[in-house]
Amino acid sequence: MLDYLAAKADAGIPPQYTFDPRSNRYRDARGRFVSVRVVYTLRDVNEAANVETMQRLTLAFAEGRISAPGWYMAMQHQVRRLHVQNAALGAGGFDRLTLQDFTRIDVALREEMDRLLRFGTQVQAGLQSDAQILNRINMYAGTARKQFYASKPKPKHRINQIVIERRVLGDAEHCPLCIYLSDLGWQPYGTLPAPGESVPEWQDDQCLSNCRCELETKVVGKKKGEKILTKTDRPAWKA
Repeated sequence: MLDYLAAKADAGIPPQYTFDPRSNRYRDARGRFVSVRVVYTLRDVNEAANVETMQRLTLAFAEGRISAPGWYMAMQHQVRRLHVQNAALGAGGFDRLTLQDFTRIDVALREEMDRLLRFGTQVQAGLQSDAQILNRINMYAGTARKQFYASKPKPKHRINQIVIERRVLGDAEHCPLCIYLSDLGWQPYGTLPAPGESVPEWQDDQCLSNCRCELETKVVGKKKGEKILTKTDRPAWKA
């Protein structure tokens, strides 16, 4: 497994935020709950900064201002940093990441490093335009975004409550799968794939690492939740 101790300082969580394990939510310096939207915004700001850095590195490499080994090492750091940032933010902090989280990140990064080597060869050969470079870097960021959802703990709820979830379309062009999942509405927790995850049973296009959707969860009373769920269909491959 790759050594992530050096990435702890890059977790990207403001020092004034603390994670409350009783509620599985962040609190600010005044003890108030941090809204889900603020957490998403923090994730997106971190991602944008990483994407900008990777774009500058790759354009410099394409122009011959950075050597191939230098570019690869710098990009490897940025990709690893983004995976760890997202996982830590989802989990509630770097110290809450588990062995399972690190194993999952390690597997994903080994695949990404192979792709990164091939990408570098294409850039060095002049086979990637500026637009293609940015698109490829956004795909690396999209793959790392899945770590945020994979490390999130299930929302806490009482015995007379249930957790439900729904797909929320982001500000982007959407594949048929995202539109279909959004149209399903509220579902039992754990039913829907996280944004960016592949659904092997789906026969049409999937946006995968280009996905900009969100997964919204909500804790509701059991009777109210059951009433909501009786009005919705399950995904076709889980019906």
